[in-house]
Order: sequence, then C-alpha cells, then structure tokens
Amino acid sequence: MAAKTGKKRSEPNVKRDRAPRTGRAMLGLAYALGAYLLFLGIFLCWREMYSLVMAENWFTVSSIDVRGLERIDKKEIVRFSRLEIGVSIFDVDVNRATAQVEAHPWVKTARISRRLPDAILIEVEEQVASGLVHLDRFYYVNDEGVPFKIAPPSAEKEYVVIEGLHPEDFEQIELGQSKVRRALKLIREYKAHPMSAMAALRGIRFRHRGFELAVGEIPTTLVLGKKKQNEAFDRAAKLWRHLQRRGQNVDVIHLDNRPHPERLSVRLAKDNENEDGSENRNEHR
Repeated sequence: MAAKTGKKRSEPNVKRDRAPRTGRAMLGLAYALGAYLLFLGIFLCWREMYSLVMAENWFTVSSIDVRGLERIDKKEIVRFSRLEIGVSIFDVDVNRATAQVEAHPWVKTARISRRLPDAILIEVEEQVASGLVHLDRFYYVNDEGVPFKIAPPSAEKEYVVIEGLHPEDFEQIELGQSKVRRALKLIREYKAHPMSAMAALRGIRFRHRGFELAVGEIPTTLVLGKKKQNEAFDRAAKLWRHLQRRGQNVDVIHLDNRPHPERLSVRLAKDNENEDGSENRNEHR
C-alpha cells in the first residue's frame, strides 16, 4: 500500500495563544490601578490644600463693598443681603443674596459678585422717584410708571401728585404704568414751559378726555384736553399775565374747547365775584 504524501497538520499551540490574552488583561489591570492611584492622589492633594486654605483663612470673606448708593445707607443694604464677614467666600449664595437686596423698596436692580480671595462686591441701582401717585395712599413712582414704595403724606410737598387713578388700574400693570407715564410726560412739559415760572405745578388729575392741573399758590385749575397741550400752555400763560396785571385771581381756566381750541373760558375766584354774588365767567380768544 502506497504511503500517503503531504504536510502534517500542525496542532494549535494553546500556551502561545493564552500568553497574549493574559498579558493584555494584566496591562488593563495595571492601567486601571494607575488611574485609581492618580485620582486618589489628586483627591488627597485637593483635600490637603482645602484644609490648608481654610486653616489660613485665605478665602474667608473679610470685606463687603457696596457701590451706587445715594439715598440708601450701606449698612441697610448689607442687612438686606444677609451676607456676613467670616464665612467662606465659596459658601456665599450670590443669587439668593441678590434677590434679598432687590427686595429693598429703594433698590431697582442689584448685582453681587465675588472678588477673590476675600471680598464681596454689591452693585446697586437705586429707584429714582419721579412723582407721587395717589391710590389708596401715596406711592412713589419711577420714570417707568411703576409705584415702588409707600410715601408719607409729607412727600407731596416735594413731588407733584398724580390723582384720578385707582388700584384697579394696576390690575393690568402695563395699563396703569402707561397712564402714569402720560402724566409724568405732561409734568415734564409743563415744567419746561414759561408758564411754570409764573405758576408752579402742584398736582395733576386724570379726567374724562383730558387732565386737570393745579397750579399756583391759590391754586388755579387748568383744564386740558388730550392733545396740543403746549399750545394750551401758551394761551394760559398769555391770559395769566393779563390777569396778574389786573390783579385778578382765577379758580378755573378751561383750555379744552375741542371745536375751537383757540378759545378759553375763565371762572374767576370768589373775591372777584360780581356784587350780586353771581359767578364771573369770561371767554377769551
């Protein structure tokens, strides 16, 4: 029988196949152990540094600076913020402290920031009162028409009082603010007019289709429409000079004649009444 020819099939080398897999497993274990030791070292170093920093008070709040104040006292702002000297600067809740400062009625906006290593800065924009609005009581209002603080009755000696509004007007806040802004605009226009030098503005009241302005020492009421108010001030100033030359006092000047705005009517004060006691009304052009 003839012998079979050909190469002998080689048997797999089990030991040689196992060696690379074992080596890779050991290498992976070494990497994992190295990473663990690295992170452990970083953590221990961070903890030691933190302990050192806290022990040395490097990041302990030592000062609280407040900027932007004119009306409010610094101590009052710090009290509202509830920030304290001696705490870690990283434990300060900046957002909460900002909200607490903005709760102060004379603060419009506030910004609080850390100043490493040991200072806190509070920057404040104060409210600016542009007038008083009389609702259920007196309130200061800013340029945006927002009532922001209850005012004492004595404040009407310092600010022009806006009347004729009601708390219900502010149930829709934008509507209430819009009305106050219109009144503030009219106040600015009157104060910029020469009439203001002759009869200072004391108050303003909303009325149907216009405004009533209380001016002068007596005072006199100027009744205005909604439009062309500067032209009405021109006519009022001309009449005022005429009446002053005659020594006459006036209760009311009507400047709201819509069909004929060039006309105005006057009701003289009681000391200028006719002898029979009747009211003295005059119409002027």
